[in-house]
Amino acid sequence: MSGIIGIVGKTDVVPLLVEGLARLGDRQGDSCGLAIVNEEMGIDLRKGVGAVEEVAGRFDMMSVQGRLGIAHMRRASQGGV
Repeated sequence: MSGIIGIVGKTDVVPLLVEGLARLGDRQGDSCGLAIVNEEMGIDLRKGVGAVEEVAGRFDMMSVQGRLGIAHMRRASQGGV
C-alpha cells in the first residue's frame, strides 16, 4: 500500500512530512520521497529506495525547508522497486 501527504503551512513543513512518512512506513514501504517548494520558489527533491528512516538519513531530508510540500511512500506490489 502507498500513501501521499501534502501540507501547506505557516512554518517549515518538512518535520511534519517526515513524521507522516514514518507513520506511513508502518505499511512496509520500500521507497519514499518528498518535494518542497523553497523560499526561492524552487523545488527541493529528496527520494530513494529503502525504509523511511534510512532514506531520510541518507538524503538528509531534514536539511530542506519550506512551507509547502508533498511526500510519498510506496510499496511495490507489482514490478521492481
